[in-house]
Amino acid sequence: MQQSIYDQSRTEISIGINMRLQCRMGRNIAGLVMVGIKYMGSRLQSSLQAKLIFSHGDIQYHQLITSRYRQSIE
Repeated sequence: MQQSIYDQSRTEISIGINMRLQCRMGRNIAGLVMVGIKYMGSRLQSSLQAKLIFSHGDIQYHQLITSRYRQSIE
């Protein structure tokens, strides 16, 4: 009887440790996923901002050239 109680408590402890490890692993995976999402989001945002800046620069450059061209015609 004493042995079975000891075995039961030991298995419960090992189950508890396993659950805790699984929780920690799950949290780590969730954290990695969140970091990945944040990283991808920041990459996407920076690339979009770069595209916007480049297109804005192109527009300004185009306007500059067309205004100079108009001045040279006049």
